[in-house]
Amino acid sequence: MMTHFTHALGAFAIVGSLCCSSMAENRTDTQSALSPPVSSELLAKIRQVEGQEKYGANNQIIKLMIFNPTNSPDHTLPFLRELKYLEDLFVTNDKNHKEATWMMSIAKLPRLKSLTIDSADVSDKTIHYLAGIKTLQKLTLDVSDVTDVGIESLLGLENLEYLKLRYTPITNVGLAKLTRLPKLKKLWLVNIPITPEGILAFRETKLEEVIWYDEDRPRLAMLPYLKQLPHLWRLDLRSCYVSNRHVEHLQEMSSLEDLDLYGHAITDSGLAGLSKLTKMQYLCLSQAGKNKAKTLSDAGLIHLAGLSELRDLRLAGIQITDSGLRQLAGLTKLRRLDLSGTRVTSAGLANLSHLLQLENLDITSTPLQDEPIVDLRMFPKLKNVTAYGFDEKKIRSPANCSIVTFD
Repeated sequence: MMTHFTHALGAFAIVGSLCCSSMAENRTDTQSALSPPVSSELLAKIRQVEGQEKYGANNQIIKLMIFNPTNSPDHTLPFLRELKYLEDLFVTNDKNHKEATWMMSIAKLPRLKSLTIDSADVSDKTIHYLAGIKTLQKLTLDVSDVTDVGIESLLGLENLEYLKLRYTPITNVGLAKLTRLPKLKKLWLVNIPITPEGILAFRETKLEEVIWYDEDRPRLAMLPYLKQLPHLWRLDLRSCYVSNRHVEHLQEMSSLEDLDLYGHAITDSGLAGLSKLTKMQYLCLSQAGKNKAKTLSDAGLIHLAGLSELRDLRLAGIQITDSGLRQLAGLTKLRRLDLSGTRVTSAGLANLSHLLQLENLDITSTPLQDEPIVDLRMFPKLKNVTAYGFDEKKIRSPANCSIVTFD
């Protein structure tokens, strides 16, 4: 079973080189009427794709994973056209330099929302088959030969919100063309030959998130350009070793609501710049490894006191104490707080008694583990406590709160 592909509506079965998700058999009559069972004839066609006869619930397929379609008896995969309820398709193919003719079979799928293509055989010659899939919301091109010319074929995808390009030879010219996608919100650019300046083409768009990786250039090189995107609300800079000088750019991103700085090198004084990001709802300042020696202290937490919209705050590995926790007492909208690896005790948690919305708390590897009783009942909505290595019997928590004490 390929559990990493679990779908809310159904169960999986691997069909040789196929992974299928179908409507569960226990759905309501109304839902069953909308998703008639797959015929035995259609199943037989599916099983021809390097498959053995392994299949689960005989219901309408909504999710499908295919490996090596160009090795199948008919590599145009005509059966795909019959999967009228297919919403999510993943296709991966060995680099055998055969033309990806199977793409013509997905051009008319009426409900396709998500498509991942991991195949160097997809090129400017075949990418045009995607142009008519108006329902498509999410597209990943992984290791393809699509160029700036072929990217034109994607511009008719009027409902596309998420686009990931990885090892695809798109330059700044092709990147600029993507600004014509009216609903594009999230853009992944992984090892493609653009320069950081190319992102400036999106200044007049509503792009909300950009994730850029390049093996030859540091991700932080993009910061001076990302700050010019007015609708950017999420930024993932995990393990980028963000320092005080980078905060100078971050503090200008007033639209940010979600910021991950795990593994940073920011000091107490540098944290002052983040105090300007008053829309912030998620902030990760967790530390690990060599950065712990340069981590934040109690003095720096005063700069977080004004971030009143915070719902989720991660402070794992920071050597803060009970004194520093006083600065967080006013963050009354917090629902999740990670204090693992800090130096807080029960006295410090008492300073947080006003966090009445708190639902998730991590106290792993803290001095609390050595206390005879850990009373968390001051947090009435607490649902989950992570306390690896603790004796669960000594933790007092609200009713129906789940406590995890082992990894």
